[in-house]
Amino acid sequence: MAKILANPENCTGCGICMLACSVKKENVHNPRKARVVIKVDWPNRPKIVVCGQCEEPAPCEEVCPTRAIFRDEKTGILTIKTESCIGCENCVGACTVPGAIFMHPEKRIAVKCDVCGGNPFCVKYCLTKSLEFRGV
Repeated sequence: MAKILANPENCTGCGICMLACSVKKENVHNPRKARVVIKVDWPNRPKIVVCGQCEEPAPCEEVCPTRAIFRDEKTGILTIKTESCIGCENCVGACTVPGAIFMHPEKRIAVKCDVCGGNPFCVKYCLTKSLEFRGV
């Protein structure tokens, strides 16, 4: 299964991964729109929040009334069909990784990491190797 693994021991909280994600997904430098989130609670280590690509059945997928959250048959990656999302937030509450699914700040639809379809930008640009991609 394709997913991103976090190694918070290496993370400095720089946020480059969040900027790379927001550029790839939203075409803007805005960490609030990134699908990978770094939570910094100094003096503690930064916490990296990203979708864990749960095994089947995924809780978020099960509670989605419109089936906007689905597992891609080819890649096995949990993805959101944004045009089908009604913004009910059921998936946000069902997610086992708090903060991995959240509501887009402007569109009011659910967003989450889809590992960029198997080529995650955040991993590519993480200078400290705090993020690692595990492909299929």
